[in-house]
Amino acid sequence: MPSSLQTAWTPAHTPYLRPLPHLPAALPSDTDFLNSPDVLYTEGLHHTVVGVGKHFIVKYGPAIAEREGQNLLFLEQQPGSSSGIPKLYAMYRSQVNGHICLIMERMPGETLEKLWPSLDTAQKSQICAKTRALLTTIRQIPAGGFYGSIDGGPIAHHLLWDARRDSTIQGPFKSEQELNIGFVKKLRGIWAMNNKHSYKADFYERQLGRILRDHPPVFTHTDVQKKNIIVERVGAYDFKVSLVDWECAGWYPSYWEYAAIFAALEWNDEWPAWFDQIVGPWTAEAAIVRMLFQDLFF
Repeated sequence: MPSSLQTAWTPAHTPYLRPLPHLPAALPSDTDFLNSPDVLYTEGLHHTVVGVGKHFIVKYGPAIAEREGQNLLFLEQQPGSSSGIPKLYAMYRSQVNGHICLIMERMPGETLEKLWPSLDTAQKSQICAKTRALLTTIRQIPAGGFYGSIDGGPIAHHLLWDARRDSTIQGPFKSEQELNIGFVKKLRGIWAMNNKHSYKADFYERQLGRILRDHPPVFTHTDVQKKNIIVERVGAYDFKVSLVDWECAGWYPSYWEYAAIFAALEWNDEWPAWFDQIVGPWTAEAAIVRMLFQDLFF
């Protein structure tokens, strides 16, 4: 990692096991979670998320990386930033299949996606306000002075993913201008695979800096969807809110939390209007990122 991208965060060594006195119960074994019937999410051979009892969520599979576990440990150490964020209890490679396993705190409640149809306007307002407060807190964490993962590594978001791990495409980046160049270079590479010149990349090279500029790095979740917001009802109009799935979190331009989700909104209910209240809006930046999303993936 270049010295100019050094951060105060030193990643925890794997295997990581939280001391027993700081656990709610004995950790589940590989057999416990591999055979758990409480499957919360599965994506083929990519990864699986299961519940084990009332205390634990386990995420495992060939696509699981240490990054999410490191993000949770990082957030826990930030003053005032750990409320509403699951704790990491263990991170290690399974002896059964060699895959990374993350054993995390099971946050009480249901996903906002499940609850949304049953909520009235006042309840939605309460939940969205608390989600905004949680995000505002993490956005105030002192930045590392670059755009990338907390340890000075590349950006984890799929918009800048590169199979060759080209650092000029996926970072880390010292400036927003470098990040913009990453978008352009990725699009040029896609067209080059078909032996064609990308005139759209020429456009972005000329124009991105007009709008995507002056956005400092802030700590960003990157995937604030209803499925990742956990809501515990403590009264008819009183809720506790948690945010899960910190896999791609890191230092991103300040517009990213809004623009990355805006690019994939489905516009089939009133959620986008509520999302504006939670995160944004960063409308000009979001319009550009949506264009990039379409050009890079379709």
